[in-house]
Amino acid sequence: MIINSYTTGLAPSVLSYVTESIFTKKFGGRSDSQELGLPVTDTGLVLPCGATCRWES
Repeated sequence: MIINSYTTGLAPSVLSYVTESIFTKKFGGRSDSQELGLPVTDTGLVLPCGATCRWES
């Protein structure tokens, strides 16, 4: 299962907490969360734009 929090403002750690406490507790497995970013061509920096979490059994 993949959860994307593009505009909700949830941190990756919150997504991991939710999936671990609901899915992993009941079904086992694990979750992995990362921050999403868009590269800015002019500066070479990355603009944060959300987070995603993948849970797998």
